Amino acid sequence: GDLELSTETKPTVQNIGNVGVDIGLSGTNFVDGSKEVGITSLHYNLGTVQGNLSTGLQVAGIDLESGAVVDLGFELNLPQAISKGNYEGSVSVVGVAA
Repeated sequence: GDLELSTETKPTVQNIGNVGVDIGLSGTNFVDGSKEVGITSLHYNLGTVQGNLSTGLQVAGIDLESGAVVDLGFELNLPQAISKGNYEGSVSVVGVAA
């Protein structure tokens, strides 16, 4: 990610509300039929906060002030023994009361 809202391929999170918020992240496992890669294989960078996603909501604790922006990036760390396929999953990014 970056801090520019105009770059379509680099995620940016902006607080457009009138109070500070934290950012919550969660996701689903990546699935292709009976094959699965856990969501914990997806690493996130949210400003200076880093971690691996989980299926439960993780609150980053960054207290994003009104009008502020923060960069968001992801890195997928696949197991070496993964089978080829078209894996699908989802990531949710939500505002959480600070």
